[in-house]
Amino acid sequence: MRNTIFLTVVLFSGLLFFTQCKNQEKKHKGTILKMKTSMGDMTIKLYDETPKHKENFLKLVNERYFNGMLFHRVIKEFMIQAGDPDSKTAKKDQMLGSGGPGYTIEAEFNANLFHKKGALSAARTGNQANPEKRSSGSQFYIVQGKKFTAEELNIMEQQSKMNSLMPFIMEHIQNPENEAIGKEMQAMNAARNRKGLDSLVMIVADIVS
Repeated sequence: MRNTIFLTVVLFSGLLFFTQCKNQEKKHKGTILKMKTSMGDMTIKLYDETPKHKENFLKLVNERYFNGMLFHRVIKEFMIQAGDPDSKTAKKDQMLGSGGPGYTIEAEFNANLFHKKGALSAARTGNQANPEKRSSGSQFYIVQGKKFTAEELNIMEQQSKMNSLMPFIMEHIQNPENEAIGKEMQAMNAARNRKGLDSLVMIVADIVS
């Protein structure tokens, strides 16, 4: 059964509409919203694993709360953010990002749901002002992410490998038989020779792996 939910938001002067349907994906069940804009279409999934956020978002869509809002924060290769009701009547150069429905939502973190390109997440204020990490009642953002080169991916893979092996690396260099390696690392660290230190650590990582 299909229901149609209309939501109007301005994205670079583009109109958005949502079509709601039941999602058949087995891994993460949820509700699909198809966002149509003059800039192209986006498909959004509201996961069942975050019921409070899902229920609230659908409630706002049904109320047409988002109609006429701007994506007020757009950062290339990072994210686009919307949901501030003040953006409906915003004047040119007006600061936005603090508006909302007057309530927040309890955090619903899930280790299996994480930031990736295309993910929709609830916005929130920082930990210092918001130690409970409660979400904004209406503001959300869509992760843009970035494309990495093969070289960048290789560097990240090496760094990940090095981090996982660090306990074994420390055990290795603390062995009296490897005192010379430990001293060489200390000297490179003192000289802030990061490249040389990383290279030496990778050599030790290959030994202990």
